[in-house]
Amino acid sequence: MQNKNVSLILLSGGKSTRMGMPKAWIKLYNKSSFAEQILSCYNTFDLQKQVLVLNKTHQNKAEEAKLKHLFSPLHIIYNPNTEKGRLYSLKIGLEHITTDLCFIHNIDQPFVTKETLEALLNESSYGDVIIPKHNEKGGHPILIGKNIINELKTQYKNYATLKELLNQFEKTYIAVHSDEILTNINTSDELVQHLNATNVY
Repeated sequence: MQNKNVSLILLSGGKSTRMGMPKAWIKLYNKSSFAEQILSCYNTFDLQKQVLVLNKTHQNKAEEAKLKHLFSPLHIIYNPNTEKGRLYSLKIGLEHITTDLCFIHNIDQPFVTKETLEALLNESSYGDVIIPKHNEKGGHPILIGKNIINELKTQYKNYATLKELLNQFEKTYIAVHSDEILTNINTSDELVQHLNATNVY
């Protein structure tokens, strides 16, 4: 499926303090890293560009080379200012895309489904941000449009958080079947508990 007007920013610019290790390189039972698992799902859509934003201290040349080989074109950039938070990572990621639509995906949510991504894309003409929901709870990833992309590129300093920015724009919620949109894996205990409940082996 070709979606040349859509990009992806995969956010992994945090410190991973609670996890105790870089989340991007954590291995699942099927030997795929979090980053590889996520990019594998998006790779079926033939996006114009995929951008991975990493904490500068979490560089791993072997893993990065593997991702670039598997998911070309993949652009990897480094956030040297992790204290500025997720919004800053998103802002520097957006500097590398030119599409009107962009998926925003957090590294701590490795179990996205193709069906969820398709549902978001199918509603991309409605609202400035498309948000999946399950059991009436909003989750991730989200799909943002050109109004939000332009606002972040030009008015980044006016906002403290992504939530604050999104509240200024029209939101569309799309019901999806997967409860993985609500999953955030931030600790080793959460990782073990979640893997025991999934079939990603």
